[in-house]
Amino acid sequence: MIEAKNISKKIREHEILSNVNFSIPAGQLVGFLGPNGAGKSTTMKILTSYIEPTEGEVLISGSSVRDNLEIKALVGYLPEKPPLYSDLKIPKYLELVLKLKQVNGRSLSNSEIKEKIDEVISKCRLQSVVDKYSYMLSKGYKQKLGLAGALISNPKVLILDEPTSGLDPAEVVEIRELISGLKGSTTIIFSTHILQEVKQICDRILILVKGKIVHDQDISDKAISLNLESIFLDAIEKHS
Repeated sequence: MIEAKNISKKIREHEILSNVNFSIPAGQLVGFLGPNGAGKSTTMKILTSYIEPTEGEVLISGSSVRDNLEIKALVGYLPEKPPLYSDLKIPKYLELVLKLKQVNGRSLSNSEIKEKIDEVISKCRLQSVVDKYSYMLSKGYKQKLGLAGALISNPKVLILDEPTSGLDPAEVVEIRELISGLKGSTTIIFSTHILQEVKQICDRILILVKGKIVHDQDISDKAISLNLESIFLDAIEKHS
């Protein structure tokens, strides 16, 4: 479903990513781990074609994401800082995102748009703030609104950059359960520093250190006994 092929990224003489390769099959939930500055956010931006790699390419369903609006429409993306419009209330923001995703496809009727908006507002627990402008929201609710925007078009691929950042413990559980519930029907890659979160819901981990994939492991049947902290720290120590 997702293929990163020989991805490298340089800015001037600084190499951020170096020959990154991985393939994620349809329906798999992958935890993307690494220390700060490892290149996780850069990789995610390249996967969504938000930025272009210096070398290499990204394929989704066998097609390049570069300059391909139909493929981009299959992807839901929550960056580390959600791209919200401060002068829009929640339903209008979600309507805008949904319409932007309708690339070369049938336009939805007003009733269909409302149905999708109501569904994702309920799914992301935004009912209590539905009449507020985004600038009025707490950091946690802004994060949840960004996630709702990523989900509004029922994407085949979901790329989440620290989706539980800024959430209180109850909200973390809600979002974790929401992400876990999408497993199997949606291909998901998300970054986080909460290793327990990864252990609870992920099928697989990728660890990035200094712009290189240094560890790739299936954890779907080992989660209970797995010492993820030791694996993470060992990977950093070996490649720092």
